Amino acid sequence: MKVEKSLEMRQKEARIKELEAQIKRTRSTLKSLKTRLSNTQERVEEVHREVFNKISRLKERLVNNLKRVKELMEKLRKDKRLSRRDKELIEEIHRGFVGGIEDEIPNMEAQAAEHTFDEEEEARFRDAFREFRVEPPKKEQRDIRKIYLRLSKQFHPDRARNAREAEQFHQLQQQVNQAYERHDIQVLIDLEQLWGEADSGPENGEAPTTDALDHKISRLERQLAMLKQQQERLSEEIRQLRQSDMGQMLTEVDGMERAGFTLEEGAGLGHVEYIADILESFENALRETAETGKMSPIFDQVMEEIAP
Repeated sequence: MKVEKSLEMRQKEARIKELEAQIKRTRSTLKSLKTRLSNTQERVEEVHREVFNKISRLKERLVNNLKRVKELMEKLRKDKRLSRRDKELIEEIHRGFVGGIEDEIPNMEAQAAEHTFDEEEEARFRDAFREFRVEPPKKEQRDIRKIYLRLSKQFHPDRARNAREAEQFHQLQQQVNQAYERHDIQVLIDLEQLWGEADSGPENGEAPTTDALDHKISRLERQLAMLKQQQERLSEEIRQLRQSDMGQMLTEVDGMERAGFTLEEGAGLGHVEYIADILESFENALRETAETGKMSPIFDQVMEEIAP
């Protein structure tokens, strides 16, 4: 004989469904926020790495050009085929243009040194990203720690029944530790639901009691509250990162690229590349002059380029 549920029981079951739906939506939002944060961090690091690589290539190009220019200038100073006036003009171009570039080389070297991307630099980036992490309030930290301790007990090596399970517990404990360090309550809740001690409930098809429903409602409300708090923290972390100097650089570069400009232009390297092109033209003019003993017409192009 089917027993009709009371209004109170139906209300509690409806509340459980509502909470489960909210938790599902919040989990989906958290997944999106985590992906957005991860993508932003990767993009910030990628842009800085690309800028550094381009600075390094430009610096190497300029240094090599300057070395060859210096050798050619020494040669032309001794070249008796050139008139005094021609030599003075070449010297004037060299002082006015090349001298300024030589002054900038130490600055470029320092800038490149600051952006050396090796394992240490990647670690520094992770530390920098950690600065934007929003710490949970004390009460939330205590709640997170309670779940962490329960899971650590669940995956304790002494509870493993064989070597295979011991290895599995070790891997799971690593996930627990990583989630706890990041205050990732979602992962901890997921692990607890999958591996933790199950809530006691009706057996043998028995209908749930009011107390059992109240217990489940209380548990779901706690989970939803913690997930909502994590959602707020992630949103704030993303906001802080986007507003930081690193994030602003990313915004500017992305905006320039959407407008059809290159990364060099977006990162302000277009001017340096332009100077490198002129320096290369100056080198070609010097080389042609050294070969022919006459002022190369390329000098005219160089002077037009550097004229104020």
